[in-house]
Order: sequence, then structure tokens, then C-alpha cells
Amino acid sequence: MTHSETSTQRNLILKLLQSAAPPGWLPAPALARISVQYSARIYELRRAGWIISNKVVMVNGKKDGSFRLGPPKTPRSFELRRRKSTVNRAASPAALFPEWR
Repeated sequence: MTHSETSTQRNLILKLLQSAAPPGWLPAPALARISVQYSARIYELRRAGWIISNKVVMVNGKKDGSFRLGPPKTPRSFELRRRKSTVNRAASPAALFPEWR
């Protein structure tokens, strides 16, 4: 599988999770229609910062798994530091008015 196929599957799964009405649980077979390796795509989304909950329930003696999306993606600390340093540099008078140096 190519990187672009994996990325597309990941994006499709994310969109499907986002479209489930909160607190909508999405059954695993719906994700399996997008990718047989949906658990790998879920893992990648979690590594990217998305909060995804899962549960397993017994229905007629059979285990059924479901997933749902949690709150919006939380930026990692290094991303926040990068944003803060960029904002500070852009706001400095020397950066805005080089002739004042």
C-alpha cells in the first residue's frame, strides 16, 4: 500500500468519525469498509493527536466494537512552543520596523 492510499484511508476514517452524531459510536464494520487495517489507521490518528475512544459490547454472544471521536485535536507542547515563539518574533518592533534598529 502506498503512502497516499494510507493517508486517504486515514482521512476517510477521520471524516466518518467526525460525521457520527455526538456522542455517536461508529461500528467497526463501517470502518472496515474503508480499510481492512482500520485499527492501524486509528492508531495513526491517535499518534497525530486525535482522541478516539473505543468500546466492545457483547451482542447475541458476539463481540461488537465501536469507535467515536473525542474532543478536537489537542496540539502537542512543542507545537504550542513553536507557535508562541513565532508570534513573539513577529510582534517584536525590530521585526516589524527594521529601520528602528
